[in-house]
Amino acid sequence: MRSYCIHLSKESGEIRQQTILPIQRYSPIVLAIMSRELSYPGLKCILEYVEANKRIPISSRSPSLRLIERSVPLRLDTLRLSESGVKLNKIEYEINEDEELTTDDPRSELVLGDILMGSETPEWNRNYLVMQFCNEMGMTAERRLPTKYSDPMKIHLATRKMLAKILGRRKVILVDKFEIAVYFSTILRLPVGFQARIKKLYCGNIDIKQCLPLIDPASYPLEELDIRNLTTLDIPIIQTCEKLLITECGDIPENLLNNLLRLSHKNAKVWFWNFHADTFHSVIQHWMANGEGNAVHYEMGSENKSSRFLEEIKQRYNGKTMKFATCAIDDKPAFNFVSIPLNDISHIVVYPKNLELPYDYQSIVMKVMPIGTFASGEHTSNSISVVNDLCLIM
Repeated sequence: MRSYCIHLSKESGEIRQQTILPIQRYSPIVLAIMSRELSYPGLKCILEYVEANKRIPISSRSPSLRLIERSVPLRLDTLRLSESGVKLNKIEYEINEDEELTTDDPRSELVLGDILMGSETPEWNRNYLVMQFCNEMGMTAERRLPTKYSDPMKIHLATRKMLAKILGRRKVILVDKFEIAVYFSTILRLPVGFQARIKKLYCGNIDIKQCLPLIDPASYPLEELDIRNLTTLDIPIIQTCEKLLITECGDIPENLLNNLLRLSHKNAKVWFWNFHADTFHSVIQHWMANGEGNAVHYEMGSENKSSRFLEEIKQRYNGKTMKFATCAIDDKPAFNFVSIPLNDISHIVVYPKNLELPYDYQSIVMKVMPIGTFASGEHTSNSISVVNDLCLIM
């Protein structure tokens, strides 16, 4: 099979082809170049829209193309950083350590005073580093790294070099969803000056303020922000994002809960993985004491406790159970919710929701809404008008 490569001629500034790269694997850019010679601006336009996991291997085989490729914005649907690697769209690159038995080892060398015992070819355990490539289906390929990176004490150096090759010296990196998959204290071995221009941010279990140096200021305001380790709400990235999701695995400290109750964000959600009835009661009591709520809505995992909790808050806060049919465009069945009076124009709505997970799991949602409308926000963006003869008051 014939194969091709791309070469930048120094004399004319034209792009010409040489025989190196497989045509079928790199067809988007190679076929364009085969059809006619491309000028420098033409090649830049093509490179910008070649998928990242094809574009990077192409440019790595041509020094002159590499300079062009790094000057063109790198577009990514997903960029995920972790301690030992990086994920670009659907492909993950990671440095890992493996072990083998070998007789070819410096420890086999005999010097004066050494006495060989047992086999003349003793076997030794030896660690070495591999670079792994994994897709979303779990299919993995790996490449053994050169000997100079085989010392297990230098795995961080191999990770730093890999990330420098992939992300280093780029003028612009455009990312739809930026994920920092860090859940404990560690060090990310990123290139000097690394920043990405992003739309959505997921920052794992680390303080969001530690993510700020990685974000191009041109990214703000973000379309979506997902926080798991909330420490403060008083920073612009939180206050200006279009959509805010705060995930909590434990209890929210009282000072942060008070800040959430005062948060004026128009599209914010607080999600508790576990059942947090006390927090829900605190929020309801605060809203009722002030006679108004805010736009933040709360959701918690409830397992099989939904019915009991809904009955409890109905009795405790003089609520009513109401039944609504969904919109005609939505095939979801009718469902019940508890309405707790708040003021003349709004009420507190609490209702169960089945999550679309691999197993049967239910959650409870709580929000403040205008009287006369109901919109779960989960299955349809349309509001559902309250019609007296469609609701049952129990």
